Amino acid sequence: MRAISLTLKRPSLLMVHPSVPVNNYPEYIAYAKANPGKLNFGTTGMGGSYHIAGAWLHGVTNTSVTFVHYKGASQLFADQVAGRVHVSPASIFNALPFIKSGKTRAIFMISGERSALMPDLKTVAEQGIPGFDYSAWEGIFTAAAVPPAIVNKLAAEFGKIAKMPDVLNMFKHDGTIMVGSSAPEFRKHVLTEITRWRKVVKDHDIKTVEN
Repeated sequence: MRAISLTLKRPSLLMVHPSVPVNNYPEYIAYAKANPGKLNFGTTGMGGSYHIAGAWLHGVTNTSVTFVHYKGASQLFADQVAGRVHVSPASIFNALPFIKSGKTRAIFMISGERSALMPDLKTVAEQGIPGFDYSAWEGIFTAAAVPPAIVNKLAAEFGKIAKMPDVLNMFKHDGTIMVGSSAPEFRKHVLTEITRWRKVVKDHDIKTVEN
C-alpha cells in the first residue's frame, strides 16, 4: 500500500461534567494528581483511540483515572451528561451541542492545534507536553505498485481540492481541518502515528476486548 495524501484532520478536546471543579489543563492535572482514580474517564472501547489517548495523557503527567469503556459514543455521552462519567475526549463536532447547552465543559484540546471553532481553548502541547496530538484523520492510499509519478500527481490534485473555497465551506461548521498533503508528508505522518500509538499500547499494556 502506498500513501498518497493526508486529506483532513478532525480535532478533539477533553470535556468534563460540570460537577468536576476544573476549567483548564493545569487545574485538571492538579485535580487528577490530588484524587488518583477518582475521575471516571469514558472511552468508546478498551483499546480504542479514546482509551489510548487517555492512557498517553495520564501516563506522561503521572496521574491516574478510572477508565470506563463503552461500545460507542452515544451511551458514553449520555452517561457523561448524567454525571456518571466525569471526563471524556470528543471531537469538536460531537462535543459542541453539549458544551453550548452547559451539560459539559471543554477544558483543553488534545489535538496538536487549536480549533477555529474554539480558538481560546489551548492544546496540551502548548501547556507542557510537546508533541502531544490526538486527532482523527483521513487519507488516501493506493496499491504499492502504482508509480511514484502518478502518486505525486494525485497528491497534488488532492492538495488543490483541500484549498477549494466550496470544500472549506462544507467542512468549517464541524471543525474539520483540510490538509491535502504531499505523499512524503503523508508517509511521515503515518509512520509517526504507528510509532506513537505502538509505544503507548506497549507502555500501558493495553489490550482489546474481542466480541
